[in-house]
Amino acid sequence: MKIQKLLPLLGVVLVLVGCSREVKVRPSSDLPSQEITASAPAGSYKVVFLNTAGILHRMDSTDLLRISVNGKYYGQIGSYEYMQLFLNKGTHTVSLVHYDVGEFKSEHNLKVSGNMFVDSSPTIFSNELEVLDSEPKDFKSEFKAAYWE
Repeated sequence: MKIQKLLPLLGVVLVLVGCSREVKVRPSSDLPSQEITASAPAGSYKVVFLNTAGILHRMDSTDLLRISVNGKYYGQIGSYEYMQLFLNKGTHTVSLVHYDVGEFKSEHNLKVSGNMFVDSSPTIFSNELEVLDSEPKDFKSEFKAAYWE
C-alpha cells in the first residue's frame, strides 16, 4: 500500500529530472571558425553537423546533443544549431550523446569524401545521424552557429 502512494511522486521526480536542460559544456578541443563561408584548410573537408531535434525534445529541453569525433569532444548543439568541423577524407567515428531520463549514446561511422551536411538529432531512445544530399533549403534562415562564452 505504501509503495502505491509513492509511485506518483516517483513519476513526477522522473519527469522533472528528464525535463531539466543540461548546461552546455565547453569543448575540449578548439572549434574552427563557425562562419559558414569559411573555407576548409587544404587536405580537409567542411562537415556541418545540424541538430534537427523535434518538438518533443525542444518542449522538455532534452535537445542538447554532444558531439565527439574520433574520441575528441567538440561540444554541444541545441535544436536548430549547427557545428562546423573540418575533417580529413576517410571514415570517422562520431559519438552522439543526449540526456533525457538517462544518458543516450550512439556511435556512427561517417565516411567523409567531400564537403557535407550531416543531420544529427536525439530520438526517444538513441540518436540519429544522416548525411544529407545538399545544404537544407532553410539552412541560412533557420540554423545558427553554436557558440560558447
